[in-house]
Amino acid sequence: VAALGSPVYRLVLAGDSGAGKSSFLLRLCRNEFRGDISSTLGTRAGTEGLG
Repeated sequence: VAALGSPVYRLVLAGDSGAGKSSFLLRLCRNEFRGDISSTLGTRAGTEGLG
């Protein structure tokens, strides 16, 4: 949850299956990389504070 006064950004990633969208979000939100992520269908969400 963003602190008062902090802007909130929403990021939508679209692309071909297997392009790395879920891996990108995992790296952005948790600074992790996992090579065993199965193909995701539908949506995946994460939050990260900036600044």
